[in-house]
Amino acid sequence: YEVETHTLFQVSNVLGGAFMPDISSDGRTLIFSYYNSHGFDLHRMAWDKTTWKRMDAVPLEKGRVFNDLPIQTEDQSREPLPVKPYSPWPTLAPTYWVPTLFGYSTVSGSILGIATGGSDVLGKHQFNLDLLREGNDLSGSLNYYNDMFYPTIYLGLSDETRADTHFSEDMKEEFLNYRERRQGLQIGVTFERLFYQSQSVISLGYHGERTSIFDTQPRIIPPKGEDRGGLDISWAFNSAQYYPFSISREEGHLFLLNYTRFDERFGSDFNESRYIAQFARYDTLFKPNHVFVVAGDVVLQESSNAPLHQP
Repeated sequence: YEVETHTLFQVSNVLGGAFMPDISSDGRTLIFSYYNSHGFDLHRMAWDKTTWKRMDAVPLEKGRVFNDLPIQTEDQSREPLPVKPYSPWPTLAPTYWVPTLFGYSTVSGSILGIATGGSDVLGKHQFNLDLLREGNDLSGSLNYYNDMFYPTIYLGLSDETRADTHFSEDMKEEFLNYRERRQGLQIGVTFERLFYQSQSVISLGYHGERTSIFDTQPRIIPPKGEDRGGLDISWAFNSAQYYPFSISREEGHLFLLNYTRFDERFGSDFNESRYIAQFARYDTLFKPNHVFVVAGDVVLQESSNAPLHQP
């Protein structure tokens, strides 16, 4: 609709509808969301006014009819809606509950659990909670993401207790039980930059883990508990696509570089540097949603004063 001349033009002619149009910075291309039987796709067309079809229209005035449809005007007599600061709490309640059930575990018996999570309506806060009961042991984890600021803030807490087996002192009996408890803390920030068909992410954070061994049998050689504490930094680049009917990522690359440093100064029982590099290439085959993947990773580790680690 051209405001100056009160003229209406037909720009496109599609079956499913064209939504959320946007014009390129050079004024030559129109991008819009097109709806079809598979959902929404992005389409583009030339922004050429000479191809537009002029339609009959009337001025947009109060009380007039525009293309045989009544104009919705604001009722000035109605009381304005109240304005108040945004609060995430009314919409942050859990939105799903997923039960977990395994009938038998070799050490502890049956396993029962439940997972839940939620997000506020603006997506500023998100959490995931998992609870698991294995025999008499209760484990749980909580992950929280805060997108109120830039960068994204991440917090993770975990407390896992489980039964396990180990060798006896004479190395003749393998199935002697003990219990192990792992308590973890992760906190970090994520800087994300989005492009048209790719994303680049840099993460900085700290994570620590405390391990304790208890309820060991007299003849068992329990593994030594290790406290871990360190800083890590990672960079990831992803250009692989994921479509509504995809079985996995398709058509693109995935790179990941990570460096982790465990250090006594950060509460660790040992000093260790770990380097990880991962790569994956995704290609579609002769049939849609069939993917050929080439992937690999390299892990380098340098350790000191750790009895369970070799340099």
